Amino acid sequence: WIVLAQNDWSDLGSHTTPCEDVEVILGCTDETATNYNPAATEDDDSCEYLVVETYSLTVSVDMSVEGFAAGDGSTWDDLDGSSMAVRLNGGTWVAMTDMGDNVWSYTFTVEPGEYTYNFNDGFYESGPFGDCAGGNYGNDRLVSVGSDNVTVPTVCWESCDVCPDIILGCTDESANNYDSSANEDDGSCTYPAPMANLFYAEYAEGSSNNKYFEIYNPSSEAVNLSDYTYNNCSNACDDWEYSTSFAAGAVIEAGGVYTVCHSSFSGDQSLCDETVTLYFNGNDAQGLIYVPTGEVIDVIGSITDYTYWDVAGVSQGTKDHTLVRKCSVESGNTDWVASAGTNADDSEWIVLAQNDWSDLGSHTTPCEDVEIILDCNGVVNGTAMVDDCGDCQQAYVYNF
Repeated sequence: WIVLAQNDWSDLGSHTTPCEDVEVILGCTDETATNYNPAATEDDDSCEYLVVETYSLTVSVDMSVEGFAAGDGSTWDDLDGSSMAVRLNGGTWVAMTDMGDNVWSYTFTVEPGEYTYNFNDGFYESGPFGDCAGGNYGNDRLVSVGSDNVTVPTVCWESCDVCPDIILGCTDESANNYDSSANEDDGSCTYPAPMANLFYAEYAEGSSNNKYFEIYNPSSEAVNLSDYTYNNCSNACDDWEYSTSFAAGAVIEAGGVYTVCHSSFSGDQSLCDETVTLYFNGNDAQGLIYVPTGEVIDVIGSITDYTYWDVAGVSQGTKDHTLVRKCSVESGNTDWVASAGTNADDSEWIVLAQNDWSDLGSHTTPCEDVEIILDCNGVVNGTAMVDDCGDCQQAYVYNF
C-alpha cells in the first residue's frame, strides 16, 4: 500500500497494475548540500557540503598587580563571581580558568574574522588603556583571526602590556620611606613625627677648627633627628646651599642637647654627640630645618647678608666668639635681627669670649629661680649689715 494524505482522492476511479516503467534520475537530493539537484529522484551519495574552518582564540589576563579574589567577580549570565569573566563580541560572559599566579585564561572557537572581547573582574576594565583596544569606552580589546589558531599574549589588567615584576615597598608618597619603584605596598610605610620645638642653644666660632653648635630639646619627649637637617649658606645666598643630615640614629633626649663638633675640635670631644667637618666662619648663616615640610625652625645669621653679624651689641659677635642662648628663650626664632638684638638686654644670646666652651654639653631653660638677698640698704648682695644696736652700718675701704 501507498499511504496518501487525508482527503487525497487523486487516484479515485482508476487503478494501475502492473507498474509502469518510471525514469530514475540520480543526483544529490539533500537541499542543504552545495550540489543539491531538485530534479533527482534517487540520491546517489554525491552530495557535497560547505566546510567552515574554525580556529581557537585564546586570551588571558594577569591580575597579580590589580589583584583578584574569588567571590569578587562577575555574577552576570549565571556566573557565581568565583572567577574572572570574558565575553566575545558583546556576547555572553563566560568563566575563565586560573592558570596560576592569578593569570586567567579562556579559549574560544571562532571562524576567521575580526573580534572584540572584554575582561571583567566584577566590573569592566576602565579605558582607554592603549592601542590594543577601542570602542566607545576604549575597553573593547581587538583581535583578528585568519587561517590559524591565535593565542593573544597575556596582558596586565587595564593594559596592553605584560605586568611588571612585583616590587614590594612603600607606595604612599607622604611616607618617610616612599619607594617610587614599588608597585605593591608591603605595609612598611613610616611617617614623620610632628615637628618638635628644637632650637640652637649654643654656637662656637673659635680659633682654627674650634667650631660646634648645640641643639636643645625643651620637650618632655625624645626627638629622632632623622626628620631634621642643619643647613649652611656660604657667605650669602638666595636659599640654603648646603643641607646636612644628622648621624644615623641621632636622638635628642627630652630636656637634652645634641652637639655637633668639628672633627678637629680641641675641646672635650666626649661632650660632642658627633664630629664632622663644619664649614662656617662667622659670616655663614646656619639654619635648622624640619625636612617633611621644609620649614625653617631656627637660624643664626641671615642667608642674604654677607657679614659678621653683631650680637647683643657685640661687634662681629658671630666671629671669634661663643654664643649661648639665654635661659629665657623657649623656642627658635627665624627673625635673626630680633634674635641677635642690639644690646645685652634685648638679645636672645649671651656672647662669650673666643674658645670659651664652659657651657658645652648642657643648656638651662627655663631660667632657674635665684634667691635675692638684700642688705640693710636694699643693695643686692651688698655689704651693709645691721649692728648689735640695730643700726645699718656700711662697710668702708680706707686708702692710706
